[in-house]
Amino acid sequence: ILDSNFSVILTHQTVGASSTSNQGIHGSEYSLLGSGAQSSISGSDYSVILSAYQGEIQNSDYSLLGSGFKNKISSSIHSAILLGDTNKISHTDASGSIVNTNTFHNTIINGDENIIKTNYVSGSGLTFDDGKYIRHNFIGSGVSNTIMASALLGGTGYSIRNSILNGEANQISASNTSTIVGGYGNKIITGNYSSILGGYENTINNDLSNATILNGQDNIISRSFAGVVGGFNNEIFVSDYSAILGGRHNKIIGSSDDIFIIGSNITASAANTTHVENLYSLG
Repeated sequence: ILDSNFSVILTHQTVGASSTSNQGIHGSEYSLLGSGAQSSISGSDYSVILSAYQGEIQNSDYSLLGSGFKNKISSSIHSAILLGDTNKISHTDASGSIVNTNTFHNTIINGDENIIKTNYVSGSGLTFDDGKYIRHNFIGSGVSNTIMASALLGGTGYSIRNSILNGEANQISASNTSTIVGGYGNKIITGNYSSILGGYENTINNDLSNATILNGQDNIISRSFAGVVGGFNNEIFVSDYSAILGGRHNKIIGSSDDIFIIGSNITASAANTTHVENLYSLG
C-alpha cells in the first residue's frame, strides 16, 4: 500500500519483488483489495477488488471488480465489472494515457473480452472532448461485445444508456438508449432509441431514431421509425415509417415514407403503399 490512506489489503498475493510496483494499492484512499493475485488499485478512491487475478482499477473512483481474470476499469467512475475474463471499461486519449472526463456508471456483468470504451483515431484532428461521453452503459454477458463512443461516426458521438444483453461480436457506437439483445455481429451505429433483437450481422445506422430489427440476417435500416421483421438481406434506405415483413432481397428506396413490403425480391418506392408478390385467397 503506497500513498493510500484508510485502504486495506486482505489476503491478496503479489508475485516477485521486482513486479510489485504494478500490484497492490497506490494513491487510492478508502479502497479495498481482497483475495486473488497480482491485482492493483491506483488513483481510485473508494474502489474495491473482491477476488481477481490480474485485475486493475485505474483513475476510477467508486468502482468495483468482483472476480475473474484480467478485467480492467480505466477512468470510468462509479463503474463495475463483476465476473468474466479480459473485460474492459476504458477512457483513454490518443497516446493511451488515461483521462477522467465525462465517463461514469458503466457496467459489465460477465462474459469474455467485452468492452465499453472511447474510440480515438490518431490524426483525426478531434479534441478528446468531441462527443466522447460514455455514460450509463451495460453489457450483460457474451463474447467480444462492444459499446463505444466516437465523434468520428456522426451524430453527437456520445454513447449513453445503451445495453448489450448477450451474444457475440455485437456493437453499439455513438448511440443513445439503444439495445442489442443477442445474436452475432449485429451493429447499431448512431442509432438512438433503436433495437436489434437477435439475428446475424444486422445493422442500424445513419444518425436515426426508433428503428427495430427483429432477428434475420444481413438486414439494414438507415431511416427512423422503420422496422424489419426477420428475413435475409432486406434494406430500408431513405424512407421513414416503413417496414419489411420477412422475405429476402427486399429494398425500400427513394425519399417517400410509409412504404411496406411483404414477400421477396421487391424494390419499392411508392409512398403509402403495401407491396406484395402475390395474394392467394381460399374464400
